[in-house]
Amino acid sequence: MSETEITTRPVAAYVTDMIFASRIRATAQAVGRPLRAVTTMAQLQSVLDHQTPEVVLIDLSIDGPLPIDAVAIAKAHVSSPRVVAFCSHVLKDRMESAAAAGADDVWPRSKFTVELEDLLAFPKP
Repeated sequence: MSETEITTRPVAAYVTDMIFASRIRATAQAVGRPLRAVTTMAQLQSVLDHQTPEVVLIDLSIDGPLPIDAVAIAKAHVSSPRVVAFCSHVLKDRMESAAAAGADDVWPRSKFTVELEDLLAFPKP
């Protein structure tokens, strides 16, 4: 696989907070990374199957068990994306569950916000 192919693989973002999703979208656009924002598990599965994202971002603040399930599904996918989960620092149980489900990184939202540009620009050309 060429370096160009690697750097143009999309990032998937499973985020239902539209304001935060727009922040992720704007950052992706600024660094030239294709972004596939999804709001349902079915959409996430479709992106995994058809667009093989390099990184999957998962907002652990989504109600219910869905974000933890999304971590497990993304990590088990044949495309082997890096999974970065994030949420408020007070949701420690969710962060622990995401780590146990296989997330590569589990960050408080504050760190995620600081690291977002570098994360979306990875790997650097």
